[in-house]
Amino acid sequence: MFAGQGAEALLLFMWLACAELDPTVTVGEYGAVARVTWETSEPGTSRVEFGLSEDLGEVTPRGDTLVTTHEVLVAGLAPTTEYYAIAVSETADGRRLESREFTFETRSPDPDIATINVELQLDTAAPSPMILTTVSQQSGVVIVDPNGRLVWWRDLPKSLVVAQAQLTADGTEVVFNVADATHVDPELSAIHRLTLDGATETITKTPAGHHDFVLLEDGNYAVIKADMRQYDAGSDGTLDTVAGDAIIEVAPDGTVIREVWNAWNDLPVTVTEETSTRFYPGALDWIHLNGLWATEDAYYASSHALSTIFKIDRATGELVWRLGERAGDFTFEEGSVGFSDQHAPRWVDGKLVLFNNRDCAIADAYSYGVEYELDEVQMTARETRRHEGTADFCSQVLGNVDVLEDGNWLVNWGTGGTAEEVDPDGEAVRRLTTGIGFPIGNAHYTAPLGGPIAQ
Repeated sequence: MFAGQGAEALLLFMWLACAELDPTVTVGEYGAVARVTWETSEPGTSRVEFGLSEDLGEVTPRGDTLVTTHEVLVAGLAPTTEYYAIAVSETADGRRLESREFTFETRSPDPDIATINVELQLDTAAPSPMILTTVSQQSGVVIVDPNGRLVWWRDLPKSLVVAQAQLTADGTEVVFNVADATHVDPELSAIHRLTLDGATETITKTPAGHHDFVLLEDGNYAVIKADMRQYDAGSDGTLDTVAGDAIIEVAPDGTVIREVWNAWNDLPVTVTEETSTRFYPGALDWIHLNGLWATEDAYYASSHALSTIFKIDRATGELVWRLGERAGDFTFEEGSVGFSDQHAPRWVDGKLVLFNNRDCAIADAYSYGVEYELDEVQMTARETRRHEGTADFCSQVLGNVDVLEDGNWLVNWGTGGTAEEVDPDGEAVRRLTTGIGFPIGNAHYTAPLGGPIAQ
């Protein structure tokens, strides 16, 4: 073959490759997200290369599965911005197929979400995006990129409150729970599973579900559920409406698989008008679970009202132990301080981590993250780490501590509207604030955003 003929053949192959990849682009309803779809005649990988100019420079994560129908979410983008992109597939024998370059423009944030004004305060960028739930003035879920820029948002009606949210491991769906903001209508409780572009949403009804949930390994959910009963709390022969709590497992279609544990079966009811949390209008609230964590063999549940963490056998539902300064099965070692009004228990590498809100009615009380090493034979608890921040802010509600792979902590200060990553010495690595003190329900780092939709 002559050189000229070889060049013509190469140009023809490149033209055919471009002609074969004819992508369709749809800009997502939520966040700065675009869905790109295309077909190939033979199996290939799925990626989109993109950027702010024709030079591109960025590429979507993952996408090594060989398929002929390709759907990729391009996410983590700047709002109200034009992007250049090409769709790319690579066949098993290493041939690269790519589309012609195309453009799309991302959406602007909803006005209510935009008022959150999330910003990164320290210079160092975070290692990955962060997902935040927002409460109070505006309820919703937002994701900010490593530089603190708002890249995804979902606002919710003010009649609802959202407490917990997470991104799925494949980086394409957000899962979050909602409940009635006035704590009256149990039928408003649900878990939403939403693709980043908003094209697909699954809603799992969880009547009376509240505060927290866990996405289990098998795709089901563990949920905290209020259990209202008529009970003579005052022992005067008058029945009161009393709210207990249970842990249930629920399938995505809303079917209750089983009740794992119920406080009514294991704990004495010790509540009065004075000690009730007043969370439910017209009902006495005596346990008020506000946090849930799952390991392979156990659930860890946080009781705000009792200032106690419960360990519950995941298989049998047996109450294994209680940890609390006021009442529990453990003795705190000398020099170790208990906790109260806490949120977000985490069992990590054999230690219990939580956000110690404390009773903010006490003078000079302040909140902090804390870690305990538990001896489940001698039944002792030893404080091994804490982060107090400036030691001058008390968050009556909300807050969480996540333990990162490198040993750093991500501490969310709840009503303080600040989340900060700190190293083991307590030094702040980076800090993210809502600027106007917008409360943060929970804060977590996420997997890289976007990539191929499950194939």
